[in-house]
Amino acid sequence: MGNIGTEPATEPIAIIGISCKFAGDASSPNELWKMLVEGRDAWSEVPSSRFNLKGFFHPDPDRRDTMHVRGGHFLQEDVAHFDAPFFNFSSELAAALDPQFRLQLESVYEALENAGLPLTQVAGSDTSVFASLWKNDYRDGIIRDEQNLPRSLYTGTGRAFAAARISHFFDLRGASMTLDTACSSSLVALHQAVQSLRSGESSMAIIGGSNLILNPDTFVSLGSTGFLSAEGKSFAFDTRANGYGRGEGVATLVIKRLKDALSAGDPVRAVIRETLLNQDGKTDSITSPSQIAQVALMRDCYHKARLDPQDTQYVEAHGTGTEIGDSIEAGAIATVFQPTASQPMRIGSIKTNIGHTEVTSGVAGIIKVVLALEKGIIPPSVNFNEPNPRVPLESANLRVVTKAEQWLLGPNGVRRASINNFGAGGTNAHVIVESAEPATPRNDGQQSSQKYKTKVLVLSARSEQACKNLISNLKGYLESKKGVAWEEALLENVMHTLGQRRTLLPWVAAHRVPFSRGIDEVTKALESLQFKPIRATRRPRIGMVFSGQGAQWHAMGRELIIAYPPFRASLEEGEIYLKEFGADWSVIEELHRDADTTKVNDTAISIPICVVLQISLVRLLHAWGITPTAVASHSSGEIAAAYAVGALSYKSAMAAAYYRAVITAADTSRRNGASKGGMIAVGAGIEDTESYLGRLKSGKAVAACINSPLSVTVAGDVSAVQEIEDMAKADGIFARKLRVGTAYHSHHMDPIAQPYREALLNHLTQSADVGDALDSVLFCSAVTGGRIYSVNELTEPEHWVKSLTQPVRFVDAISDMVLGDFDPSGTSVDAIIEVGPHSNLGGPIKEVMDLPEFNGIQIPYYSCLLRKTNARDSMQDLVASLLREGFAINLGPVNFPWG
Repeated sequence: MGNIGTEPATEPIAIIGISCKFAGDASSPNELWKMLVEGRDAWSEVPSSRFNLKGFFHPDPDRRDTMHVRGGHFLQEDVAHFDAPFFNFSSELAAALDPQFRLQLESVYEALENAGLPLTQVAGSDTSVFASLWKNDYRDGIIRDEQNLPRSLYTGTGRAFAAARISHFFDLRGASMTLDTACSSSLVALHQAVQSLRSGESSMAIIGGSNLILNPDTFVSLGSTGFLSAEGKSFAFDTRANGYGRGEGVATLVIKRLKDALSAGDPVRAVIRETLLNQDGKTDSITSPSQIAQVALMRDCYHKARLDPQDTQYVEAHGTGTEIGDSIEAGAIATVFQPTASQPMRIGSIKTNIGHTEVTSGVAGIIKVVLALEKGIIPPSVNFNEPNPRVPLESANLRVVTKAEQWLLGPNGVRRASINNFGAGGTNAHVIVESAEPATPRNDGQQSSQKYKTKVLVLSARSEQACKNLISNLKGYLESKKGVAWEEALLENVMHTLGQRRTLLPWVAAHRVPFSRGIDEVTKALESLQFKPIRATRRPRIGMVFSGQGAQWHAMGRELIIAYPPFRASLEEGEIYLKEFGADWSVIEELHRDADTTKVNDTAISIPICVVLQISLVRLLHAWGITPTAVASHSSGEIAAAYAVGALSYKSAMAAAYYRAVITAADTSRRNGASKGGMIAVGAGIEDTESYLGRLKSGKAVAACINSPLSVTVAGDVSAVQEIEDMAKADGIFARKLRVGTAYHSHHMDPIAQPYREALLNHLTQSADVGDALDSVLFCSAVTGGRIYSVNELTEPEHWVKSLTQPVRFVDAISDMVLGDFDPSGTSVDAIIEVGPHSNLGGPIKEVMDLPEFNGIQIPYYSCLLRKTNARDSMQDLVASLLREGFAINLGPVNFPWG
């Protein structure tokens, strides 16, 4: 048994995201794995895009002015290709930026996406960045033309900016530095990142390395000192070992403390148990390795981790293919791990596949091991035919893996590996990595048990074509999985990943997708015209409009009671307040009645139940991250609007709604005959309506609601209402009496003004977390026809008395909401959502928007609920619409409300 320390083990670290691009077709982790498990390498001659090989090559290794290596391992893609607009770089800056920086930026983005971390979630965090860089081939080429040095030479190629560019673009506030310890740089960076997490300096860390070969200078220099293999390949531990083969590559890791990753539901790819660094110190030369130092490094690392080296099943060696280096490393591995003939230690090196990627080599080894741990397969190390006689493999019980082997769990129930990474200057790094425990399936039991299943599916990209490609790729992926036993779980995982773990980009395809019939239903939805990319130019500012009574219907919002816990909880809270005030009916029971037995049209119930519904919709939207920039309302809808901006507490809003309803109902029941009031909708503007009012001969009526330029509601004495109807119809104007028993917003409300005022005394208080000034949300009042700036005004009973007795100035309120505080775009809001039982105000809003002052302004309108439409469908359709407008929404509580 190995020596296990007695001090407490250090905190494990989770690898939650990986990204890489290496030589040949190893352009992603998946493609890298294919190359590894198939036992291929990516060697090629030096591409002409790098430099002209013929001008620098000579086979004589003794010549110091030429390179004697014909090839290496090069990226297939054009390294000059870069999506500068994606990173908000001008063409001038992009041209000055080292391609190694460009590749690293792209790799970090891919690693964050692999970790399921939207950029909005990462921005502003204390995430630290530890980049690694060795050479500046690009800068070396630029400065040869002294007459045309770019203005951004320093910030585009300076080593410090390898890390700084990452922190700046992604808005990361933790430590940020670029490290250079030659070949061990990226594992040294990983060690520093682990220390940053364990010390609490950061909550997440990004580690990267980038290496490109853009000129022959390093080939010439390294070749003249014997570092490079004449064949340009690494023959690790093989008798042909004669130096290393160079390789290009970029790679990134994203790591967190394990407990934090598990708490956040991050994908744990593997677990880092320990990292450690040391130095060779004084050796024969500065580039000579030290077996003593390597032994101490590995042994101390295991001691610190309180792990037994003999429980480790694989070592990813530094394995460059240098005769002395391989021999010393093999001896050190044998000394520390003490393998036996019956249990030899398996070793390998990724450098035989993709070359020695120099500064990136450590992270390359980590990614290989992570993939192997996940697959349960140790891939072969290639270019190994005959053991180097100077490397004690057989006698030390070390075995180079030459074909893919199953990787069984160890006696401790995990797979464990060690990774070596040694710098040419003597700085050494060692990492111990274990397999992650299988993720516990998400508990969607309550949701899955429901027969009715729909979720919002969203895909987004930087361009229309890229978004179309995502749709096509997803369709192909799902079709390849048809018939699997876990089809439902697969679909839910896809929805979870795309809806919660991706950044919303400008081109968006989103739609409500049913999948009760499995993959076929989803792929059919992907093919529909509705699921097409739409460009969103900005995150829309939401204007919420709250309708008054009149739109209610018996089943409004019913499906949300079962589907979304926050909605039901809000209804229940509202019911508690209503019963405190004296209500003898149940909100939830009323919403479950059928059309024949419903009481939602009763005067005493209609107003409070609509306000409870509206507040519950506001709370549900807030739980989804949808909040207003501005609010407007119609009639009693102003109560819920005041709640939405925090001007009224929930209980206060219920008081305003309840007493408005019961006092009005009591007054209505006392009236009879000529004293009764009525209301009528007239399809005319305010001027024509006032003309009718001026010609009244019987009774009194007023313009109660100025709904739009083409719609006014008149309220007053029954005889006057009848006369208005007769005059309008005689002129061919639309006129329809409303099914109400009283005349709201008219003189009929005067007798109840004082009782209502007294009932509200000591009942109106604002939300606890809102100050006096309404400065974060625009409150556009239909009572005043303009802006209200003070919370105090909305907590005064007088305002609510006026909302009952005075006309509804809806045209003014909507105009103020849209145009009142316009920015360069010409409006204060970019989308309007009606919050209420039905799209009651859609027509009036459209007519207001047809006024000349709105010329050229196009603002989409949506409604939370629609009459005779499943409420969950309409709310999910709203979410999909907002996503298409560019409003980033966390789809977790939308698609998985039960967790």
